[in-house]
Amino acid sequence: MRMPTPLLGSDARGARDNRPTIAEKSEQILLRLPMGVLLVDRGYDIHLINSAARRAFEIHGTAVDRDFVHLASVVPSQPLRSGIDRALQGENSNVEVHTEDTSGGGGRTLRLTFEGHRIDAGSAVPDSVLIIVDDLTDVTARLSLLEDRGSAAASELSALTRRTDLLARTNEELLSANHELTLANAELRSANEELLVGSEEVQAATEEVETLNEELQATNEELETLNEELQATVEELNTTNDDLEARSAELEGAASIARHEQDERDDALRNIGDGLLAATDGIAVLDRTGQPIIDTELASLLLEVRPVDGELPFGGRHGLRARVLRGERVVGRYEAPGTGSGKARRVEIVADPIRDADGEVIGGLLTMRPGRRTRSKAE
Repeated sequence: MRMPTPLLGSDARGARDNRPTIAEKSEQILLRLPMGVLLVDRGYDIHLINSAARRAFEIHGTAVDRDFVHLASVVPSQPLRSGIDRALQGENSNVEVHTEDTSGGGGRTLRLTFEGHRIDAGSAVPDSVLIIVDDLTDVTARLSLLEDRGSAAASELSALTRRTDLLARTNEELLSANHELTLANAELRSANEELLVGSEEVQAATEEVETLNEELQATNEELETLNEELQATVEELNTTNDDLEARSAELEGAASIARHEQDERDDALRNIGDGLLAATDGIAVLDRTGQPIIDTELASLLLEVRPVDGELPFGGRHGLRARVLRGERVVGRYEAPGTGSGKARRVEIVADPIRDADGEVIGGLLTMRPGRRTRSKAE
């Protein structure tokens, strides 16, 4: 708590002697102050007031020794009385009040500072109150403007904060997207390298295909040439086939004629054999292959005779059959096995070749005549 201080000196005698001079000097000093200054007593009467205070409270004319609370009608009286009373009790205070708009210029904001003082040095408690008036209108206006600006700045700051958060999130998203783009770019580079390798392989394969195509084209040309040659060969074969078919027909005709002629020869041989059956004991007619085509029962023994003079009737290239088919006339003596008694008998075989009208050997005639009966080796 700020203790009240004497306003015009502490020495009573000095105060009586010097009061007019000090009051005059004090009033001159107070009147020149830029802030408003008033001095009131316990009855709220004004003892001192300067021009700034008059302007602040719109007090005109005589004011000394008059009630300050009533003269200051532009402000509420209650805060004035409360501030003066508290200062007289030794409790200094500050109060802000607003003046009413009486001149059309708008109300003003005043800060009133109430300080208790002792004018009479013998007084134990404050007997007067010094009121200091500060015009806060411009300051309040500036403060309000600053508050508005602060509010706007706070709003802008909030918006900027939101934008900053959004930018931070966007930046994170961009960093993530950039990372993904970096990975995608790496993958694209890898894919591009693979595509380049694949392109080189495709180009190499294309060159190989072109080479193969050229080779195939050359092969195709060769095949066309071969096809032409084959067509010519086919035409020749067709011509040859026609010739062969004609020749085959001729050969078939000739074979038919030959078969017919052979049948006629065989018939002639049979006729010859039939004519000789009655004159001989045994007879066999051979065809040109040496096979008998007509024989008698006795002639079947030809296959079982044994040589007497070393010559076989049928076996080997020097046998009787082979020699007669070569056109020789052969006479041989042989032994034939006995039929019932077991005694062998000697036979004579005469082989004559049979010729056609052209002199060609077409078979053989074998005549077997029985000789004297002989004993077998077993006897």
